[in-house]
Amino acid sequence: MRKATERPDGRLRLVDAALSCLADHGHKGTTVRRIAERAGVTAGLVRHHFDDKDNLLIESYRHINSLALQRMADVSVEDGADIDQALERAIRAFFPENLSDPRRMRIMVAFWGLVLTNPEIAKIQEESYSAFQAFFVGLIERHLGSRADAKEMASGIIAVADGLWLECCLNPERMTPEQAVRTAIRFSQASLS
Repeated sequence: MRKATERPDGRLRLVDAALSCLADHGHKGTTVRRIAERAGVTAGLVRHHFDDKDNLLIESYRHINSLALQRMADVSVEDGADIDQALERAIRAFFPENLSDPRRMRIMVAFWGLVLTNPEIAKIQEESYSAFQAFFVGLIERHLGSRADAKEMASGIIAVADGLWLECCLNPERMTPEQAVRTAIRFSQASLS
């Protein structure tokens, strides 16, 4: 899920273990003990690094959002792309890695539920949304110049991508992950035409 150089190894293993437990057991079933077992460490080590489950989940949510932003930043530095190519690369990077894995959906559903009940998770969601929006505003303005509706268009791109990802995860027989990505790209390109 992440490069080993991004965080100290112990914290890295705990974040990965927490995400894995969320995928398998949801928020309520994810306990410090389960996370520790999954990471191959003691519950005391989890508490040493994060104090409690909530702090570990906060760090885990921050991490998965920063990974998505980094994927988008990595593709945006490529030169020579027109707006359609740039949008396609950015939207593909915006979608979670391995979209066909239902475990990814379970992780995000757990975090989305926590956005409504945990102020720290809500704060990370707001910061991440603002960063995603700023990314798309920058992409739009880099290719099309300053636009009064750039922020609104960026919000629409995010909403369409999120909605299509949710749809393909909830019913993969109705819409495959690749169809969701292609639809998000086409809709976004058409909106900016």
